[in-house]
Amino acid sequence: MLHWLTRRRKAADATPKDTVLICEDANGVREAYKLILSESYQLKFAGNGREALKVLKRHPIKAMILDLKMPEMDGLTTLRHVRAVSPGTHVIISTGYKSVEIAEECSRLGCDDYLIKPFRAHQVSDAVKKALVAAAS
Repeated sequence: MLHWLTRRRKAADATPKDTVLICEDANGVREAYKLILSESYQLKFAGNGREALKVLKRHPIKAMILDLKMPEMDGLTTLRHVRAVSPGTHVIISTGYKSVEIAEECSRLGCDDYLIKPFRAHQVSDAVKKALVAAAS
């Protein structure tokens, strides 16, 4: 009886995980994000910008990691649409291309952080934590 009561109390005290949307077309990179973030967050995945916008319309998303170079709709175009569809979502751009001009454009469009691939696990988790703290304030 005590074991059942303890389990029930823990379930009642548990808080739901924040949801993070990963918009990335490369399977290997998506898997890396999953390994880094899945213990701490509920994850939703989109393979391109159009899929990401559909997810944002259906689910409250506080933070998202958005790949810059994708087929169909690139990250900058997707970011513009994210701002219209879900203005409270904090966006972290992920790219393998270092460019001051692109970083400035991302910042101008309201990007919260900028990850350069290849990244380290702590860089991803730190960026997501920072975005979620900003979303909570």
